[in-house]
Amino acid sequence: MKIYYITGNKRKIERARKICQNTSIEIEQIQMETPEIQGIDSKEIAQYSVKFAGEKLDKPVIKLDVSFHINALNGFPGPFIKYINQWLEPEYILKMLEGVKDRSCYWTDSLAFYNKGQLKVFSANEEGVIAGKVRGENGWGMDKIFIPKGQTRTKAELSNEERIKICNNGHWEQFIKFIKDNR
Repeated sequence: MKIYYITGNKRKIERARKICQNTSIEIEQIQMETPEIQGIDSKEIAQYSVKFAGEKLDKPVIKLDVSFHINALNGFPGPFIKYINQWLEPEYILKMLEGVKDRSCYWTDSLAFYNKGQLKVFSANEEGVIAGKVRGENGWGMDKIFIPKGQTRTKAELSNEERIKICNNGHWEQFIKFIKDNR
């Protein structure tokens, strides 16, 4: 089944294709601007955007929305991570956490699927902690300070292959199972 991934991010496309390579799912990229509602739930944001794209293109589409939650900062920045990465370097987040003992945090990945009126969202969390300093070059923004649970390196210190094996793929696993079960 050919599914169109709405993103301009080549890295997301490569990861999706690698994850889906031994399935019946073929991932094609479509670069398209979609409206992104302002909300505090990445599921709602992904749903809105994917429905817009699916209705406009009349094709089976997926769209990913991520949020990054720092527990000591009451969940900040949450779904606003895209904008925070434009305004603040990871060093500024570290400054906000100076003297704070609770460095727990998590990513939420919400992968929304839309096809002929059917809308489904697959969501999974990835827990971790905030590093003491910025580390790594293989990533953007908060990847440089996020250490996945059970690891000692930041996401930005992991290779692309390690990221696929180690980092959160729960949303992809749910999506692949859904497609397989509904063929």
